[in-house]
Amino acid sequence: MSSANELKPMSIEELESWVQAALTDAADYTDHTRSPHSAEAMRYWLGHPFSESGHSPKEEENRSQIVDRSLHDAVNQVLPALMRIFFGSEKAIAFTPRKLQDVEVAEQATDFVNYLFRDKNQGYRVLLDVLQDTLIKGTGVAQVFFDERTESQTRELSNVSAEAYQYIAQQGIWQIINAEQNEDGTFELDLSKEENTGEIVIESVPPEELLIDRYSVSEDETKLIARRQHLRVSDLIEMGYPLESFQDYIGPDQEYKSNEEWLLRHPTHQFHTEEDSDLANREVIYVEAYCRVDVLGTGRRQLRKICTAGNAYNIINNEPVDEHPFVLFRMQPLPHSVEGMSLYDEVGDLQRIRSALLRNQLDSLSLSVNPRFAYLEQAVDIDALENTSLNAMIPMRQLGAIQPIDIPNTASQVFPMLEYLDKIAEARTGISRASQGLEAEHLQSTTRAAVEMQRGAAEARLELIARNIAETGMRPLYEKILRLATFHGSPEEIYQIRGQYVPVDPTSWPKMTARVSLPLGGLDTQSKIATYQLILA
Repeated sequence: MSSANELKPMSIEELESWVQAALTDAADYTDHTRSPHSAEAMRYWLGHPFSESGHSPKEEENRSQIVDRSLHDAVNQVLPALMRIFFGSEKAIAFTPRKLQDVEVAEQATDFVNYLFRDKNQGYRVLLDVLQDTLIKGTGVAQVFFDERTESQTRELSNVSAEAYQYIAQQGIWQIINAEQNEDGTFELDLSKEENTGEIVIESVPPEELLIDRYSVSEDETKLIARRQHLRVSDLIEMGYPLESFQDYIGPDQEYKSNEEWLLRHPTHQFHTEEDSDLANREVIYVEAYCRVDVLGTGRRQLRKICTAGNAYNIINNEPVDEHPFVLFRMQPLPHSVEGMSLYDEVGDLQRIRSALLRNQLDSLSLSVNPRFAYLEQAVDIDALENTSLNAMIPMRQLGAIQPIDIPNTASQVFPMLEYLDKIAEARTGISRASQGLEAEHLQSTTRAAVEMQRGAAEARLELIARNIAETGMRPLYEKILRLATFHGSPEEIYQIRGQYVPVDPTSWPKMTARVSLPLGGLDTQSKIATYQLILA
């Protein structure tokens, strides 16, 4: 039997080789497959020229170069509705009790997790970033973890008396780094204090920082999922790593900094090549990887947190964990894949078509205002012909020596085409003028019932997007926050609800699952009010 098919524990060298191969392949997948597509979507959203993405219609000199903003408009129409859903007065996510006596605990857990997410972690900003990534690029990434750090504080004191000096030394809270005695007997002191802190942190992760196995079907069962980022030497030391553990790996990863998505957000990087002279500010490529690998040789994969430093993915930490901290938000999940479709996939081609039509129409309008001329070269002074001043005279040596070239007005053909493209975009995205708040009295020859039917059909698409985001992102995010709160929480926790601070003990809570409270096809607020009025009547 081949030794490769035998069960045996992995050596450190074998594990490091396996991790390096897995991370290298995942980085290649991100840098050369996922990120180029995301960068294209970002350029469309920002309204960059199509030539930057290598797409048609390409910009031509002395011609209109307008870029339609269909993607930008679609995102800005969907985003407010989603933020209103998840930050409205009603709870979009709530915890479900398993026993009757846990009903009050479940309500308290829902309020507490909402407080941790919305108030303590700037949840609005986090969710805004994640949702924009989701709508533009197809996948938004959040990370929730318990951050344990060693924070260092320093103080410089002047003219400290001998009594105060003795008090500081005996108290032991501040460590005296340096002490110099002045001529008058006072002291100049340099003090330092370290404090271990820990709190639940929720962050929005830039999509290019996420590394995942290219054959993944689910983020919870994937072989590898990781976050690759550039950290400062100071950051790693605050995280508890001794300088000696990563000192040989200090330096940026230039291949990572050639990632299209990263360069789009850091366009001036190519002009900055000097390394920082301060060691604490120098960059280290740090990867926090969660790998399912059989290290023990049992034949069963174990989930391990393996952290690496440097371009070669040198392991500096390896420990077993229960779950990974990443949550992937998707607007429209693709079946049997961790990827999702975005609004760019829905309207990107329409943005190119509309841009081509608008450019041609503007060029046609420009030629109608400033037409081209055919002229007899011997009978017309070319300098006078090129003079565009108002009321400028053009001398001719022969009658009819100048003839304007008539350009047909194509607006009658272009505007119906633009309307047709609008209808295609509405069918794909569910975003229509009716869904943006037009009332029946603002539409001629249209009944209120017809408008409500149009709005209902459009809102069904938005409801589906919201439900997909809630199921793929918000529900697992809340469950991870709750598990961290029950494991790392304190019996003396407090949180604010309805303007009052309430004590809570998350360590005593039972296991609970989150449920999504967003109904599909539910009544809107006005319809609910009308229904309640009928019932009460």
